[in-house]
Amino acid sequence: MPDEDADDSTLHHHQSWRVALYYYYIDLSETVASQVQFHKEICDHLNLKGRIRVSAEGLNGVLSGLYTSLQEYERAVTNELEKQQQQHSTATATTTT
Repeated sequence: MPDEDADDSTLHHHQSWRVALYYYYIDLSETVASQVQFHKEICDHLNLKGRIRVSAEGLNGVLSGLYTSLQEYERAVTNELEKQQQQHSTATATTTT
């Protein structure tokens, strides 16, 4: 039951918080340390809280924060992982030809 004493701005602020649970399988075997640093920095910047496991096999995370911050995090991670895959594809193509 909602708190009758809470004003609309408090309820609106509370409703703008979300929890995101995700996993993403990708080969990070050569970049685990840089991925750990990237996620620490972006989460600090966006004031996101939670846990992210970074391993050679990919990412597994549980984060909470403002919905807009989680959306921005998703965009940043997607861009970072796409860049990672492109660099890996280029390196593989270069070494196999």
